[in-house]
Amino acid sequence: MNSEVTQKLINTKHNSINLINELRKLILESDARIDEIWKWNGPSYTCNSCDIITIRIFPENKPISVIFHAGVKPGSNIKLKINGVFKLKVAWKANDRAVFTVNSELDLISADLSDFICKWVEATS
Repeated sequence: MNSEVTQKLINTKHNSINLINELRKLILESDARIDEIWKWNGPSYTCNSCDIITIRIFPENKPISVIFHAGVKPGSNIKLKINGVFKLKVAWKANDRAVFTVNSELDLISADLSDFICKWVEATS
C-alpha cells in the first residue's frame, strides 16, 4: 500500500480505518497492474495511468463507497463488457460508472469484489 495514502488516512482519524485498509488491500491484490494514489480526498486507483477506482470516504457513521469509473475514457459501455453473474451488488450510475457501498467487513467477505475488480480492469484497459 502507498505510504502517502496510509498517512493521509491516519490523519483523517476516521473510525472505519481498518475497514478502509482491508478494502485497499483487496483492491491492490486484485490485479498487479493497479497502483494506489491519493486523489479526490481519498484512495484512488489507476491502471496504466488511467483512473479506474476511487474510495469515497464519507464522514463518520456513513457507508464507504467504491466508485468504479472509466477515467478519461467516459462513454464506453463497460456495463456491457462485464459479463458474468456477481454477488456484488453495484449500482450502475451510467454505462461506464458503478458504485459499490461498503457498510461492514461482511460486505467485503460476502461479495465477489476481487472478481469484479478484475473484470473492471480488463474492461477499462
